Amino acid sequence: MIPIGLQTVKHHSIKFSLEYTLEMKLSAFEIFFDGFLPRDIIPSFIDTLNDYRIREELLYTVHSPIIDIQDSNWSDEMKNSLNFAQKIKAKFLTVHAEPKMDRLVSKVQPFLKLCSKTYPKLRIGIENTPYTSCEKFNNLMMALREYPNVGITFDIGHAQLAQLNSKTEVKDPLAYLKKLKNPIFECHLHTNDGVHDNHLSTTDKKGIINIKEILSELIIHRDFNGPIIFEYFKENMNEDLHQLQGLLHNISK
Repeated sequence: MIPIGLQTVKHHSIKFSLEYTLEMKLSAFEIFFDGFLPRDIIPSFIDTLNDYRIREELLYTVHSPIIDIQDSNWSDEMKNSLNFAQKIKAKFLTVHAEPKMDRLVSKVQPFLKLCSKTYPKLRIGIENTPYTSCEKFNNLMMALREYPNVGITFDIGHAQLAQLNSKTEVKDPLAYLKKLKNPIFECHLHTNDGVHDNHLSTTDKKGIINIKEILSELIIHRDFNGPIIFEYFKENMNEDLHQLQGLLHNISK
């Protein structure tokens, strides 16, 4: 069964989001370092996270902070994210791609070597951004092909926006996905209006993405079985969850 989960959000504590995840009977949870950093999490709360993981059989994923790759702190914060992922026994760590791919390759390779050495079971997902064409993304993954634990965190909403912000031949997220050559480790689920990266609910009528065809491609043709993370938050996510569960059920028939 494909794990479904929520992600931490700025306006709620990690514990709130985690407990809501459990209330919804979900099996995955992503900690996104957005507005806070690994060093902000005290050791006793790491123990709490591990207690939840063991008791509730949760799958943890970690989303590293989005930092300009030219920032002198980039390498340290990636290492800190890796150390945190180790402490909570996360299965996946997401790192955002960068518009200037050559710069990312030279910076990320030492980090990936460290990951392979210290936490070889951790899968590193490079995430496509709204500015990442599938052509450049494939070039990036080709440059990182020596690292077997590196794959893709596929962001559905970002794939929709790539045609606006990059030079690419593809015109929609399904075509983008079909062009990707590497394994998909994780999926970030949200939609948008086709212009802004507004992370809309999949039940929002302003969203233009055909979620069903994306999930069908992932599951039927890409053998995807990683976590699907809702990358947005509403006070009541039940409708969104029921919609997703229905889609997954119909696809798996």
